[in-house]
Amino acid sequence: MSFKELDHIIKPTYNSLKEDIVKNFYIPILSEAKRYDRITGYFDSSSLAIAARGMEKFILNGGHMRLLCGAKLFPQDVEVIKNAQDAKKIISERFLEDLSNIEDELIKNHVKVLGWMVANNIIEIKVGLNKKNGKYIGGGILHSKTGILWDVDNGENLDNCVVFNGSINETGAGWASNFESFDVFKGWKNEEYMMEHINDFPKLWNGDDDNLEVMDIPEADKQALIDKAPSNINELSRIIKKYYSSNVGDDRELFVHQKKAIDAWFENDKKGILEMATGTGKTFTAINCLKKMFEQEDSLIAVIVCPVLHLVDQWYDELVKLGFTTIYKFYGTGNPKWKQEMSRFINRVNRGKIKKSIILSTHSSFSTDFFKRCIVKVNVNLFLIADEMHHLGAENLFLGLLDNYKYRLGLSATPRKFMDYDATDYLMEYFGGIVFTFDLEDALNNINPVTHLSYLTHYRYCPKKVGLNITESNNYKKLTQQISILLNSEKVNEEILKSKLRERKAILDNADEKYGMLRKILRSYDDLDHLIIFCTNEQMVNVLKILDEEQVKPRHRFTYKEKNKKDKNLGGISQRQDILYKFDKGQYKALVAIKCLNEGVDVPSADKVIIMSSSNNPIEYVQRRGRVLRRYPGKDLAYIYDMVVVPNLDENFAGSVVEKELRRLKDFIILSDNKDKCNKKLHDWGLLS
Repeated sequence: MSFKELDHIIKPTYNSLKEDIVKNFYIPILSEAKRYDRITGYFDSSSLAIAARGMEKFILNGGHMRLLCGAKLFPQDVEVIKNAQDAKKIISERFLEDLSNIEDELIKNHVKVLGWMVANNIIEIKVGLNKKNGKYIGGGILHSKTGILWDVDNGENLDNCVVFNGSINETGAGWASNFESFDVFKGWKNEEYMMEHINDFPKLWNGDDDNLEVMDIPEADKQALIDKAPSNINELSRIIKKYYSSNVGDDRELFVHQKKAIDAWFENDKKGILEMATGTGKTFTAINCLKKMFEQEDSLIAVIVCPVLHLVDQWYDELVKLGFTTIYKFYGTGNPKWKQEMSRFINRVNRGKIKKSIILSTHSSFSTDFFKRCIVKVNVNLFLIADEMHHLGAENLFLGLLDNYKYRLGLSATPRKFMDYDATDYLMEYFGGIVFTFDLEDALNNINPVTHLSYLTHYRYCPKKVGLNITESNNYKKLTQQISILLNSEKVNEEILKSKLRERKAILDNADEKYGMLRKILRSYDDLDHLIIFCTNEQMVNVLKILDEEQVKPRHRFTYKEKNKKDKNLGGISQRQDILYKFDKGQYKALVAIKCLNEGVDVPSADKVIIMSSSNNPIEYVQRRGRVLRRYPGKDLAYIYDMVVVPNLDENFAGSVVEKELRRLKDFIILSDNKDKCNKKLHDWGLLS
């Protein structure tokens, strides 16, 4: 398509305060461009990244770009510069330092793509130094911010040309801090306004302007950019898809329940907990709260904390998709420099260099003394968003809940901490109580106006009774007697008691009969896929072996041993992300997990789960159920197989075992599509009167 065919969408002026200029201008124009000449403010990572926005089709189409950057020279630089080599040295040192200290994830990834463009000769970069009377002068920034684009490889017919020119405040203070407005001229309509820019660029590029000395970027800087480049085409494709796609932005609208949640939070003085079932849009709702807060506040730093790293990554992806840009990740895992980076960030906030930004962290890093000291120093309003906030009731985590956070939003499908009323009360008081609830029953019984289906997938519950063999039964009785003696002693040894309780529970978790039941469930399917199995660490080897023997393969384990660190050999994604991607596509038929899939991992294609071991903690089993209830194309019904230990009812300990299992059974049955059948089964087992 030619530029002329885009005439109806190319406006005469653009302003970044009023619209998404990447989506509305850069992407459609660069998708058709073959040549791109650009003058930008500084030779630094932020300006380079800004100049590279919207490049997806341009890169894939093999376009060619010439980028002329200004050089920022300070008065002390000018004093020591005697010749071009001195200038080049200063420019190079400053650029390399800047490149090694990039904190903004979005800029990092755009610079990676620029590195690819340099390595593959898609882009040439030169630096221009301002001169007056033959001497270098400070300031350095090129006053002209101009882009000249052609939709043909050769030729100078103005019908094939678009020029933009205007103001871009490339301060280097951060992506979202940059304000941009410019005028656009079309060759088939505005020839008289374009020729000066078209004629000036080759003069500047070739160094024919007496007031500008132009030089190729230093070789060290060029190599540093190349070193940042993706290691292979797969990693490049992933970055392009994520950051350069024409689908930048998000057209989703808030559902009624999400709007009510946001209103309830604002009405509660911008504090409160949203109790929303997994898969009903907690993250999307919270981000829209944040968006509204950014619109209302002149300065605001949002701190979003998650229990695990893969949730941090999911939040980051969602924030980028929804148009947020200044996002910083500060946590200990995988980044030894995070403390230095956070200190610099806080310093820039307090000096007014950063007005609005987002910090992503983990619960553990957020609760460290260092993180808290940084937060206490911040001189602007702080907004805490705590995902899976029930975890913050733990003794080692609640210390991160500082009074410095003026605005507080807690998110959880299960906000009450199991069997810990003091921690629950503290969390409720700190966050401002539960202000909105949209639970699993709501999600199953309310219709999504877009899909015309319920928000979550309906499910059949399939409890499977297993017993204890003689050895297991005897060991359980023996441990029960030992526990009783400990409880009735004058001074209870808590450590020994906990050990005995764990040992006794392990008998139920690892009951030998469960392996036979697993085979029976697997054999009930002719072709099994999209299956998740939750088991214990002790069961893992046997479960994997059974899957192989029953031809449910390929399969993969999903545990703490599978790495969450990004791997260049996997195209820049982590081993865990690779496993989930292959499971989603059906390349793995089954995932076997212990606890790593309990919370927050999106596996919407999963439609069957087998629970071989379960705790009595509702937080755990509610989250596990949620793994298979997310909507997915072609998934009309989910199946939950739950192995329930029912000892011989003549045993004196049977009642206590059954009582503990019944709570979970009843919770699962009440919302299932086959509750009558399930209740009859429990009657037949003698568990219900």
